[in-house]
Amino acid sequence: MANASIGFTDTFNLSTEANIIFSENGNTSLPASLTGLADQIQQKMNTAQYFVCPTLFVVGIVGNICTVLTVSRAQFHQMTSRFILYALAVSDSLLLFTNPFNQQFMTKLWMLDVRALSKTGCKFFFVMYRTGKMSSSWFIVLVAVERFVAIMFPLKAKQFLTKTTVCTAVFIIYSVMISVSGIWTFSTDIVNETCMSDVTSPNTKSLHKSFVIVGAMCYSIIPIIILLILTPLIIVKLCRSQYHRKVLQHNNIDRSAKDTSRVTVMLIGIVITYIVCVTPISLVLILTFWTNEPFFSSKKIEYIILAGVAMSFEQLNHSSNFFVYILCCRQFRQRFVRMVCWSRNSVLATDTSASIPTNTEFLKDTKLETQTHIDDGNI
Repeated sequence: MANASIGFTDTFNLSTEANIIFSENGNTSLPASLTGLADQIQQKMNTAQYFVCPTLFVVGIVGNICTVLTVSRAQFHQMTSRFILYALAVSDSLLLFTNPFNQQFMTKLWMLDVRALSKTGCKFFFVMYRTGKMSSSWFIVLVAVERFVAIMFPLKAKQFLTKTTVCTAVFIIYSVMISVSGIWTFSTDIVNETCMSDVTSPNTKSLHKSFVIVGAMCYSIIPIIILLILTPLIIVKLCRSQYHRKVLQHNNIDRSAKDTSRVTVMLIGIVITYIVCVTPISLVLILTFWTNEPFFSSKKIEYIILAGVAMSFEQLNHSSNFFVYILCCRQFRQRFVRMVCWSRNSVLATDTSASIPTNTEFLKDTKLETQTHIDDGNI
């Protein structure tokens, strides 16, 4: 199981960080029969990660690469959102690359915790891991803000939504998340040949608790609140704008308006997917704070199941954006299909052109051989 409470803690010490946050008054004792059943379910959840984690890793990395290649085409050059999609693909890929090392099955397969090869490497791992998680959430928020400005203030959008503005916002998000993650490594150390993110002393215990709360706020709680406010406003405004255009122009909507609507629908799809996938882990956080119980180390069956589902959905959030683009945006879908067809045709053309010199050389060799025979006959 990965990430206790907010998805930031070490997989090999699930209860430590939760115990730092919550008091020890919570009663988690259960009858022996239920404890045995809980252990069995927990083992099945851990076994499921053997399949879930590698599958989502491959699907997510391939999807992110396809996203970058598709959005890089000339058809999307006028879309400032493409820079956010680039950054989102990078952050999701960063999380997908680091997440497997945060799973117990990787340690069992390799017989060691590769994160613990050096103290610097241990700290660097958690900087990258946390940066990928938190920055991905804020790029989703940036997508919603960009669409909110484009839809609500179409006449002023070009003044605010420039390449410089969007790239500056991306840079600020990365800078803040890397800084927070870097400072947070004061509690990261190697203990018993295991890289742990929650090694604290009496002097740093309260500070670590504060960073855990800040991490939870940055990763899911604040982004979800912002998205729940902006997304309905964007959808309502978009529906009204399309209705007025149809009435005024007799269903003849100009191309730029159509492109804006399609891109907005695609980015709304990203936001909705994020909310659906992150809501379970956010619910886990809320229940953890509310019940005063370390949720991810609980022996209650319903908690174990909810925690397993929450982590799977969390990984799905970083692997599914490409498919959301394909489903929600015809422009993106058509561009991707054309890119694939062009690549296939290029390969076929290369193979064909490669065979032509061979045939030419064969004809030349045949002609040379014939001429040699003629010369020999003349002699």
